[in-house]
Amino acid sequence: MPPYPVMDIPPASSAFTGVPEAIAGRGALDELFPGFHHIRVSTADGVHVEATVGGSGPPLLLLHGHPQTRAIWHKVAPALAERFTVVAADLRGYGDSSKPPASTSTSTSTSTSTSTSAPAPASATDASAYSKRAMAADMLAVMRALGHAHFDVLAHDRGARVAHRLAMDAPTVVRRLALLDIAPTLDMYAGANDAFARAYWHWFFLIQPAPLPERLIEADPAAYVRDVMGRRSAGLAPFDPLALSEYQRCLALPGTARGLCEDYRASAGIDLVHDREDRDAGRRLTMPLLALWGEHGVVHRCFDPLALWRPLATDLRGDVLEESRVALDARALDAESVLRHLADLVRTTVRVLLPLSLVIAVVFLGRGMVQNLHGFTSVHTLEGATQQIPGGPIASQIAIKQVGTNGGGFLNANATHPFENPDGITDFVIERGMKATGYLDGSRMAGAFNMLRPNDLIWSYAVNNYLKGKAPAPFDLLYWNSDSTRMPAAMHSFYLRNMYQKNLLSQPGGISLAGVPIDLTTVKTPAFILSTREDHIAPWKSTYAATQLYQGPVKFTLAASGHIAGVVNPPAAQKYGHWVGKEKTGKDYPIDPEQWLAKAGNRPGSWWPEWRQWLKQYDDGEVDARKPGGGKLKVIEDAPGSYVLVKAQ
Repeated sequence: MPPYPVMDIPPASSAFTGVPEAIAGRGALDELFPGFHHIRVSTADGVHVEATVGGSGPPLLLLHGHPQTRAIWHKVAPALAERFTVVAADLRGYGDSSKPPASTSTSTSTSTSTSTSAPAPASATDASAYSKRAMAADMLAVMRALGHAHFDVLAHDRGARVAHRLAMDAPTVVRRLALLDIAPTLDMYAGANDAFARAYWHWFFLIQPAPLPERLIEADPAAYVRDVMGRRSAGLAPFDPLALSEYQRCLALPGTARGLCEDYRASAGIDLVHDREDRDAGRRLTMPLLALWGEHGVVHRCFDPLALWRPLATDLRGDVLEESRVALDARALDAESVLRHLADLVRTTVRVLLPLSLVIAVVFLGRGMVQNLHGFTSVHTLEGATQQIPGGPIASQIAIKQVGTNGGGFLNANATHPFENPDGITDFVIERGMKATGYLDGSRMAGAFNMLRPNDLIWSYAVNNYLKGKAPAPFDLLYWNSDSTRMPAAMHSFYLRNMYQKNLLSQPGGISLAGVPIDLTTVKTPAFILSTREDHIAPWKSTYAATQLYQGPVKFTLAASGHIAGVVNPPAAQKYGHWVGKEKTGKDYPIDPEQWLAKAGNRPGSWWPEWRQWLKQYDDGEVDARKPGGGKLKVIEDAPGSYVLVKAQ
């Protein structure tokens, strides 16, 4: 465990008060981000974070660099918003976000670490109020205030350092991480040479003791912006004049110069302490990490980014951009470049995580299953190499979802929310088939779920029954499971679009029924949430996220075994087991499901007695079992009824 706990219970600075406040009349930002809206999230300690929000799809947090603001994303945000819910935030100390006072401590940070990395410069102060940990907690608060329990992060420069810390402290919250134009801070200080110091002179200027750098910046903020940004290889030419004026406006705001300096002082002090603690403990980034940098930039000239990131991440890929390092609102790093590399991140994740059985299934059953992952859309039938059968592609889409995302919702060890968006699969080809019949055939749905556990539900039969000629073992639960139901087209399309793709049910007012907006965060009814540890359809780490939604009493119980056996498990069988905790309400539960499991108690046998005991605290009354035919309704036939003999073909 980190010395600072993983953000299951965010620090006070990240606790938000109420819902996001809408902000109107943001001048240049309104013009730079047409169709977007602006919000302010207030934290418990009085810090206000402003952000610009737009688009639809899985949530994507955008973080800016120095000395810019969220305005730096104005060229790429519209294209990203076509596939993501974009949240571009101003870091604390920057833009229109708060500029809290500097830390009271001015002592040089020290560490007892045995790491051989370079120590913090002697001039560095604590600056913990602007540590990347504090800034990361702000961003976590913003996303939680917007209803996003899990999200991707695309960050540049200083924002990328905040994103790195956010991913380290909240590894189950950040699903995928893309860092632009940085190497690890600790390694950049350790490898600093003459070329680096001359190019990144502001790193060493801004950490000088207050108030010297603050006074010099405040004397002419516009000149500071022009000088820092104009020294890049492309100069100021690539920058939109309106965006440039926005950077200058914000730097002239009271407290911004102090915020910038404290940001850099923290990077040269307390942030290095946190980084050393991570390394000494062997902690690494576990989500897919994409590192991009410019071929003419300082990072490329002075460091080997992939070599430096490789020991810090379990799933790394990266590339040098052919264009010069300029800025995100310039032509060099346009939206298509960002999207192309993000698509490569997903594509490589598919290639890495794809199980051997699914590879064989694709070869034999679904030629061209992933045809155009750049657009996150293409799927082909799993029914045959050339035959297109209406409704067939749903299996492909769920298979892509299963293996193509880290934390997206299925199979993956870092699965997040059961209805989390399938990372941009926006063209549901399945709808074309449903329009022809009016429903999704039950066999297509069954095939989709089987693909989530191909080794158990497909290849075990292919090997044991077909290749080895063994008779299938009788298993009543699996026979029951094979009795699939047809899904009405209108209902299934609504579900896929709104609950699965956009995850709107988890967002207050995201879905309205009969004109009534649904807000799960207002539910105060006692909730008993059951998941099973081996569930391949609703992974427990996904369903666990519901503990963060409800306001009333919440009891989360994790049963052993899978989606069917773990639930049906009768108490008399004395099989499996289950885990329960001591939490009473949603606020008591950590965000990280693994943290909950580590503290939960394991009890033998079925979960059913646990549910019965929980229910009795609200109503311990009992009634006799009803006798069929004893009331107004006559008995039709013996149980279980002839309807169970009818199967969807």
